[in-house]
Amino acid sequence: MGFERGEGGTCSESWNMGSKWSLRPNIEQGKKLLNRFNLLSSKSKAIENYKKEVLEFLQQQLEGSLRAFTFEELSAATQDFDQLLFLGEGGFGKVYKGFLSDPSPAASTILENGPSRRYQEVAVKRLRIGGLQGHREWLNEVYFLGRFRHPNLVRLIGFCAQLTSLQEERLLVYEFVLHGSLENLLFQSTNFFMPMPWNRRVDVAVDASCGLTFLHDHQVINRDIKPSNILVDHNFVAKLSDFGLARMGPKGDNTHVTTRVLGTWEYAAPEYIRTGHLTLQSDIWSFGIVLLELLSGRRAMDRHRPGEEQNLLVWAKPFLEQKLLSQLIDPQLNNRYSIEEANEVLSLVQQCLTKNPKDRPTMKEIFQRLSLLKDSKLKATDRTPSTTSVVETTETSSSSMSFLLRESASQGGDTATTSSTGVTSVSSSQSSTAITSLQRGNP
Repeated sequence: MGFERGEGGTCSESWNMGSKWSLRPNIEQGKKLLNRFNLLSSKSKAIENYKKEVLEFLQQQLEGSLRAFTFEELSAATQDFDQLLFLGEGGFGKVYKGFLSDPSPAASTILENGPSRRYQEVAVKRLRIGGLQGHREWLNEVYFLGRFRHPNLVRLIGFCAQLTSLQEERLLVYEFVLHGSLENLLFQSTNFFMPMPWNRRVDVAVDASCGLTFLHDHQVINRDIKPSNILVDHNFVAKLSDFGLARMGPKGDNTHVTTRVLGTWEYAAPEYIRTGHLTLQSDIWSFGIVLLELLSGRRAMDRHRPGEEQNLLVWAKPFLEQKLLSQLIDPQLNNRYSIEEANEVLSLVQQCLTKNPKDRPTMKEIFQRLSLLKDSKLKATDRTPSTTSVVETTETSSSSMSFLLRESASQGGDTATTSSTGVTSVSSSQSSTAITSLQRGNP
């Protein structure tokens, strides 16, 4: 379904999608369930009864929005979670590529000796349920992505909650996002991959800020904004993913939500780390770090660099204070960028990383300013599509997997993670083998 922004850089209200983005019913009931869950301890006797109540609520309120899968269906879709279909691993589970039978014309077609079969390519996250936190992450993903629909949020297709003979299973099924994460696109540059061009970086920043604007307009704090959680689809549209740590923002006269400090500390706002006070401005700080990564081509934490350069913010601080764009800009761009645009991004970084949260811009303001860059006539003449870092294609078939991005966890030190739905490590030959196996079976 196509979409476009209205004039003036609006985001939450001017999407042309045929129908408005959707908010699911009985939100207050869902919030109460989440609040109760956060108060329970892992040893509480009420946990099992609570889980049943949550599942009943989800099945009732998300009916028609999300599909409830059986474990057997998802096991078949991933060929019993075959390592050939392994995509990556996050903090709370492994992700596999899956193929769901789908008769729609938009689905991928896999030819056999007999009639062709159509499959929908998906990403299946299988959570490790090692206690209360794993279930909380799973519940958060279902709750938030089941409520919201937006072009810049990854689409959750369905979920599975089933007690098998071996263990309690919790799975999530997402749309398959072809080009994986921003982390891979931005930091993959080698002799075989061109650096991510400037215009792509601006586009991703605009899309990500639009998704965050939508969330903030509905008082949702993401709490885990970082490149590995920003995915890029076959049309190079960026989508926010991984809502396991998301929380509803403060209400009424409250100025913040007090919570345990979670997330990735390199992206966490200093006041949140210091006090545990979570606000919408906490996301602004995290987004500022992401903008700085886009500007510099450096990771927020890179333990492969010399000691004084490992922490991006520490290294960049003197250059930010003096507005020395020439020292901050990614040298791999080889001057193929607009100085006006880069200076505007630098200005936004400075404002997002202001120590006083009240002095930071809102997400809507950031989106509007970035949109002006994307829509302006300031595009440099040497910013050509041919510099794109991956082959542009609208095909999502497994044959295109030869262009996939290598796993970035081996580069990024302790903080490098693979996005929950990102594509990072399936080779072309592995995908072909997996498809052959699917053709012989009955997924």
